[in-house]
Amino acid sequence: YLERIDFKSNDIVLPFDGVGNAKKLISLQLSDTPVKSVDGISDAVGLIYLHLTDCNMTGDVPEELFDLPNLQGIFMNYNNFDGTLSTKIGKLAELRELYIFENELKGSIPTEIGMLTNIYILGLGENAMTGTLPTQLNLLTNMQILSLQQETGLSTSGLVSIDGELGVGLTGPLLSLDSMTSLRELYLGKNSFEGAIPDNFLFSVKNLTRTMKVDLTNNNLGGSIPSGLSRFDDLRLFVAGNRIEKVPDELCSKHKWMKGLMSSGCDALLCEPGSYGEYGRRTSNTDLCQPCPFNASTYFYGSESCVAEAGDDLDERSILFQLYHALSGNDWKKKDNWLEDNRPICTWHGVHCATEDDISGEETVVRLE
Repeated sequence: YLERIDFKSNDIVLPFDGVGNAKKLISLQLSDTPVKSVDGISDAVGLIYLHLTDCNMTGDVPEELFDLPNLQGIFMNYNNFDGTLSTKIGKLAELRELYIFENELKGSIPTEIGMLTNIYILGLGENAMTGTLPTQLNLLTNMQILSLQQETGLSTSGLVSIDGELGVGLTGPLLSLDSMTSLRELYLGKNSFEGAIPDNFLFSVKNLTRTMKVDLTNNNLGGSIPSGLSRFDDLRLFVAGNRIEKVPDELCSKHKWMKGLMSSGCDALLCEPGSYGEYGRRTSNTDLCQPCPFNASTYFYGSESCVAEAGDDLDERSILFQLYHALSGNDWKKKDNWLEDNRPICTWHGVHCATEDDISGEETVVRLE
């Protein structure tokens, strides 16, 4: 009996007419093939694993998938889905793994996601989803990896850019996620979450000795990092680019955190106010947090750049320095000589410095293409 079909990376279009006749079919691997439609796939009622990664599919996530009651794994990363995630997702009661990473999905996360009580990997990161986190996420007690980050380019204004379209990403308060007892990786970076990190954040995670990864970078979270996180022996906590006002002393004594960098100081977690780092923290024993230049400062822990003090003027180099960080210069395709100490600003890519002979007088013009 036919149980598995694997046409991965072949230039073939598989029709689904009559797929129901393969009653023992449990795995269908069509990643990196020119699939345009899955019409008829709902007849494959015994299907357990469906691979449609990198197939250049567009539109909504096909509704027929939600009529496959035995699906445990859906793999649809790197497509061009640009609709919303249907509320019918809740029908997939057997689902364990859902990967729709790096598409262009819009709209909110449906509350029906809470019906997927068997799921342990939910990968919806790198999309254009908005709205708040549904409280039903707390029902997913088997979750191990939760990916909802917006790594497609958050500016300091809180806007996410996907193919030129702007959005704020996910908003509202951060959930405690304190029912996810098996969680080991959490990615929520570059959204617009605000308020304090809950005191009971991740409080029910049982395995406290294995490595725990948490990415909350570049949101609008404030207040203190919860002292309760000191429960974890080996935490990699990325929380720079927020509005953090306090790092409890007990966290600074967790020398195994951040791949052991905490043994040399708490700035491996976050740069202190008045200093900054490219990633808002010390990333090695040579890549240190730097004090802000004269006439500039930072007011929160984990700053990636400094801001001008009120009433003070910055020189041109400092202004360009601020511009680079404000516009996510690390992500620019062309940034030759930018921020190089031994390079005049006139040699920085896109910077034109007027000469004394220019009619316009002395000025610096920035043209970034």
